[in-house]
Amino acid sequence: GAAAAALAAGVDRALSDLTRASRLGGEPHAARALAWRGFVLLKLGAPKRAARDIQAALRRLPREGVFRAWLAQARAAAGDESAARAEFSRALKAPSAAFLDAYLARAGLNERAGRWEEARDDFETALLVDAKSRAARTGLERAERARCAGK
Repeated sequence: GAAAAALAAGVDRALSDLTRASRLGGEPHAARALAWRGFVLLKLGAPKRAARDIQAALRRLPREGVFRAWLAQARAAAGDESAARAEFSRALKAPSAAFLDAYLARAGLNERAGRWEEARDDFETALLVDAKSRAARTGLERAERARCAGK
């Protein structure tokens, strides 16, 4: 209905603004606008388009770990879990509270792939970042049980 149309118009306007900013802004602002456009596309369910934008931003700002985490999420959403794991690994070179979700997401990918040691390591690192993380604690317990069971 009308609400959906208004939301779609707002999203289109936001994407248009980010596109314009990525073309007109000086660095590093243009690269950041491009990465944010990729993030919006990812959330809208267009992971391949998102990955292209985020990769372009990373060519200009290769040390932006958050952008790497977004690229990893886009790779995972597009079904390329191997590339997603590699990007998460690049993004997670330095533990940071900003990366808690990335550690948990990569641990989930490792769990699905049966990589229990790697999942366990990610859950442990997530607990170093946030000792109160219930998701990290329960994930660590799951990975430990699976590892001990020899799965």
